[in-house]
This record gives sequence, structure tokens and C-alpha cells, in this order.
Amino acid sequence: MKILFQNILVQKTKVYAPVGNGRRPSSVEVHAERCRFDGMQSDTVIVDTPSFFTSHKPDGQDVLKTWMDANYAKPCKAVAVLYMHNLLFNGDDANLKVSKHLDAFRNICRPGLIPSVIHVVPTLSYWADLSEEKMKTLVTHLHRQVYGEGVQFCSTSSGGRPFDGQPETAWDVVQGLFSACGIGPKVSHDHTGKAKVAGNDESL
Repeated sequence: MKILFQNILVQKTKVYAPVGNGRRPSSVEVHAERCRFDGMQSDTVIVDTPSFFTSHKPDGQDVLKTWMDANYAKPCKAVAVLYMHNLLFNGDDANLKVSKHLDAFRNICRPGLIPSVIHVVPTLSYWADLSEEKMKTLVTHLHRQVYGEGVQFCSTSSGGRPFDGQPETAWDVVQGLFSACGIGPKVSHDHTGKAKVAGNDESL
């Protein structure tokens, strides 16, 4: 689901280029795209991180820290995390708790790269067939985890249902993230009263 989300965003860009070796992501690699969205004067780097707390070696935390140290010696103007959480994850497994993963992000990022905004997006495996009651229970459980962390639950539809895989939904989610960071296209009006879009010179 993360790969689908990232591919959708790349298609919305004016220009983009891989950061690093450009390989497609796996559970043990970092994959990043440098993008320029319409109405923005500076670049946005979209980073798909490797999985944390798995049996794969090296652990995704070490891989991400090494990648960040190699690519970002200086602070970024804005850093945000869009954390996609599969509702089917076992809520009793400590390694799958939202709090543990968000703490890992905060610990990995050195000063100047610590995320100022974190949004959590519910997802669901495409093959899952859940009853409405089960879906509601899982969403409620995720709500509790997210609010306990003091971050934003990013519902992509009414009732907090998971990301539907649609490009419009993905773009709405990212625009919400940009807005929370105080970056993104800004609308102003010229002397004729017509609206025009001006880019905000920030990066994410």
C-alpha cells in the first residue's frame, strides 16, 4: 500500500528524480523521490522507509539512520511523517504498536530533522473481507493509539475507513500534511481580484 501511495504522488508532480540509487523499495531498503508539485517553488522529498522491528537484518531503523546521515547533513525546513497503519496488524503485538514506531522515527531523526507533524493513515490489505462491526472495532482501536500519541488520525473517508487506493484520496491526504506543516501552494489575489497561486519556498 505504501508503494501504491508513493506512485500516485509521483504522478502528480511536475518533475521528479530518485534520491540515491533509485531502486524500488523492499522491507530492507529506503526509496526516495525528489518531487516538484504544482504551485510550489521548492522540492519535496518523499521517502518510503524500510519496515521497523522485523526479523530482517539489518533492522529498518539502522538502514534509515544511515541513509539520512548520508543524504541530509543539514536541517530541512519542514519534516513530516505520514504513517500508514494496516488495520489487520495484531494489536497485542508490541512491535506493531503505533507508539513504538513513532518513537523510533523520533529517535532516529537528529535535531533539525525531527518531524514536526505526524499523520496516521489507516490502511487495509486488499484481500481483507471484514464485517462493518469488525472494521469499526479496529478503527476505534487505532484511534485510541493515535490520540494517545498526540498525533493526527488522518481519516480518508467517513467513519475513519482505510485508504481506498484512489489518487484523489492520496492527494487530499498529502495536501492536509502540507497544510499542517505550513507549506504548499498559497492562494493570493492580484489587482483584478483574480486568484493566483504562489509557491511557498519550503521543503518537506
